[in-house]
Amino acid sequence: MKKTFTTALVSLSLLSVLSWSGCVKLEFDEPPATEFCNWVATHTIAELKALYAGVPLVIQESMILEGVVVADDSSGNFYRALIVQDQTAGIEVRFAVSDLYNDYPMGRQVFIQCKGLTLSNYNGVLQLGEVPEALMDEHICRGLKGQTVAPQVVAIADLDESHIHTLVRIENAQFDDGYAGLPFADGINLLSVNLSVAECETENTIILRSSGYSDFATVLTPTGSGYIDAIYSVFQSDQQLFIRHQRDVQMNNARCESLLNEGFTGAPSNEDISLPGWTNVAVKGTRLWRAGTFSGNSYAQATAFQDSNAEMETWLIPPYINLDTPKELSFESAQAFFTHDGLSVLISTDYTGNIATATWEPLPCTLASSGDANYDWVPSGPIDLSAYSGTGHIAFRYVGNKTSQTTTFRLDNVKIVEK
Repeated sequence: MKKTFTTALVSLSLLSVLSWSGCVKLEFDEPPATEFCNWVATHTIAELKALYAGVPLVIQESMILEGVVVADDSSGNFYRALIVQDQTAGIEVRFAVSDLYNDYPMGRQVFIQCKGLTLSNYNGVLQLGEVPEALMDEHICRGLKGQTVAPQVVAIADLDESHIHTLVRIENAQFDDGYAGLPFADGINLLSVNLSVAECETENTIILRSSGYSDFATVLTPTGSGYIDAIYSVFQSDQQLFIRHQRDVQMNNARCESLLNEGFTGAPSNEDISLPGWTNVAVKGTRLWRAGTFSGNSYAQATAFQDSNAEMETWLIPPYINLDTPKELSFESAQAFFTHDGLSVLISTDYTGNIATATWEPLPCTLASSGDANYDWVPSGPIDLSAYSGTGHIAFRYVGNKTSQTTTFRLDNVKIVEK
């Protein structure tokens, strides 16, 4: 009797559970926004930022902002911060807690109560906060999800203070030479990295800064061209972009054309050459290619004469070229106090920033030699590049030593044209 009663009771209980579960929805909808946020905006973000007068300001009166989260901390590229934007401006709101994206993801409407928070300047950008964990509910209130903020298409030259902490789009852009195909950041040592993004038409560049803690840190940057969506910011005088996720970079088109005509007039004389898109690196020793001027003519120069190092090897690499259409290279070289053939001209189609791992081939051309007078310019002649395809890099390599290979070589009027 007891066994029968127990079995019947268990069966009845199971039936009740099954019956109850069949009538009740186990996944609950999020309450409507009006059920957990009835705050009303009193000020715009632009009006808040206008209050800053050069020193940290603690907001003393009730001031409520309304905006949409355009960047959260889900990828790790932003830390304990939300970027909130309204129709007038954007601002970074800092918190004392992480994983904000769980409650305040991108596209979420939020209301910020500023009273008691500090408005301060960090190296050129205004920040609001920091919001203590215990006071979260007093300072931030969730609104509607799924709000869309379209990035503003803007040229690099037109970026200004009004764009700080807003979502922008740089079109017809690509990672600059030496940065395409590299990791976004140092995910091994967890270090942030600055990469250079260039506009194809203007060749203006801007820094893309990414955290080593981001989930895309070890991903390689694309080698093509396209657009990039990012949060615009500054660090002192440096303009910077911060992406929210890897998908913010859409560069699937062929790389932009970059024809060249360099006479080194923009390189300060007697200083190591540092030109946009150019790479100047010492492989042995410390000497680099330097800019020089004589009788009003500018040039690049390399020499091991009176070098303090036993050996010298330095590479000067112009911006990339698109070799999918035939190109032609030309330049002029000069030598002085000839002791050795220390100058060579090379080409690579797999160089991505590391000279040692790239494949380099010598280009046949005419170079200044022992039979030429000191500092007489010698034309290279037209150098046909039509046998190559893809993205190419030309390199001018100087090798010497301080004892017996000290020839001075000069370089000028480097040109690449359509063939």
